[in-house]
Amino acid sequence: MEDLIKEITLKLKKVAREINVGVKEDDKVRKFNILDYYLLVGSDMRKNGLKLYNFYRNGLINTKEYNTIDTFLNKYAYIYGTRNEDVILKIHFQFNDRIVTDDEKKFILNDLKENDIPITDVIFSLAVRKYVKETAKKEKIKTKKLKNR
Repeated sequence: MEDLIKEITLKLKKVAREINVGVKEDDKVRKFNILDYYLLVGSDMRKNGLKLYNFYRNGLINTKEYNTIDTFLNKYAYIYGTRNEDVILKIHFQFNDRIVTDDEKKFILNDLKENDIPITDVIFSLAVRKYVKETAKKEKIKTKKLKNR
């Protein structure tokens, strides 16, 4: 458990830093979002019943880091109510002129569940966006490889 605490502490410090400076992605900087939080540290904390305040109280993160993360999480407090999967599967998702299929939505839902990430409208929309971007990158790489043959 001690190694897990050390690992999560480092991740919490990274979370605080990225909330303040953003996330570098494709040579651009974007705002840190709630899905980033869960992918980086939130799931591990949920699975192990760990609380942010305990990391602060035990001196593992400083006051500024604690306040940064706490304020960030409070901003998203309203989204903690999970969404019924059947409802999500009925919602039409389109990103960059690309319609997300039901199979893709099921894949994304399963991925969120496997990573113990709460399924909310905001988180699912962010996950869809991330999935579409990553799929587009893979397609671009495949196309370049085919052209270079």
